[in-house]
Amino acid sequence: NYKPDLILLDMSPTKLLENCCKIRQHFIANELPIITLTNDNQTTILSEVFEAGANDYLIKPISRYELVTRIEVQLNLSKQFKSLNRFVSPQILPLLQKKDFNEVVLGDQVCAEMSILCNRIRDFNVLSQDMTAQSSLKFINSYLKRMVPVVNRHNGVLNRYIGNTLMALFDDDGADAALQAGLNMLQELKRYNKHRARVGYTPIQISIAIDSDSLILGVVGRQQQMDLTVVSEVVNFTFQIIDLADNYEVSLLITQNTYDKLLDVDKYCLRMIDGISVQKSSESINIYEVFDTDEPEDKEAKLATKEIFTNAVFLYEQNEYTQAKKLFDECLQQNPSDTVVKTYIERWMAIQC
Repeated sequence: NYKPDLILLDMSPTKLLENCCKIRQHFIANELPIITLTNDNQTTILSEVFEAGANDYLIKPISRYELVTRIEVQLNLSKQFKSLNRFVSPQILPLLQKKDFNEVVLGDQVCAEMSILCNRIRDFNVLSQDMTAQSSLKFINSYLKRMVPVVNRHNGVLNRYIGNTLMALFDDDGADAALQAGLNMLQELKRYNKHRARVGYTPIQISIAIDSDSLILGVVGRQQQMDLTVVSEVVNFTFQIIDLADNYEVSLLITQNTYDKLLDVDKYCLRMIDGISVQKSSESINIYEVFDTDEPEDKEAKLATKEIFTNAVFLYEQNEYTQAKKLFDECLQQNPSDTVVKTYIERWMAIQC
């Protein structure tokens, strides 16, 4: 796990190329600079060394002053890059089809199929009522410290933080990656809640929503201060889904669009729970609950009642409320903690009134 700040390579040209390539398989040039030392000043060799990933080179004999100066320059550049990464994820560059931040200009945009994941702390206003501003910020940072690495592990790109919500992007093959990230976030939440319990804090709950669709990813702002934004109805729709997760008191929802892009839906525990109307369209999109990370007894109960539940939802959407209610009652008898079933029964009671 050791990672140096800079590497000096002093070896034959063949070994230089071989080792540069090996290092670059794990670390990019801006993250870990390589300075090569060589006796060969042939243009071809130097060009190959740069292509292999070297940041700089020195031809022997070398003065101590020049070596120290070159090292300082590369360390400063690497430090600036790492500071930039604290605010802008380098994974954004491939999405914008750029190789370097210097290539990014105002107005850059790409149209692509992506999956958007939104993760929100539930009842945050209630949780933060008794917190100072400093304590509230500390709490959010503690939470994000656990969630952000999950996005990175699944090759996602953090787009932005909005209060108690984070939004991440996954590329055109990212439906499975986004869903796996969401499930891993829920596993991480269990560990986080155990930590909170040990130090005397109450556990928290989160809602996660994932949608997949075409969007425009663009650079906006002004030349001196640019930001990356997503232009698409998919963003608003994802926030609509996360509200639905709050209402149903479930942890993870995905849309039909995401469901259709999954490589193997049978590997997940899911059920269709609702249909949501889409703006500027008379059609509705099915919404699925993914409950792989539920407690074992809850997961087994949902799987056991899945067929009855699906039929009940279908009847309810056909306005066959009485028949739907009978099936929901049957589900509730087998799984008394099913919050989705309870919500449907509450709606039925409201209709009767």
